[in-house]
Amino acid sequence: MFPRRRFVELTKDTQELDMQQLADLISSRTKLVTLVHISNMLGCVAPAHRIVEIAHSVGAKVCAFVSVGVQVEQILDSCRMAS
Repeated sequence: MFPRRRFVELTKDTQELDMQQLADLISSRTKLVTLVHISNMLGCVAPAHRIVEIAHSVGAKVCAFVSVGVQVEQILDSCRMAS
């Protein structure tokens, strides 16, 4: 059986990730959450620290593609703390 992939939509008003939808999608069955920290296509910055917190709260691992952004150190620290 193949893993099920789910995607989080952007909010219509602010064009940011719908964090409520993300929280609703992640459950104890979630094994891996992937994210792009800064999107050059959408021009938005994902709240990576919050996404890592939500994923780790159910025991899921996080794979983050981070470009050279201001928050790279905090994202890496967040990922290390749950290891």
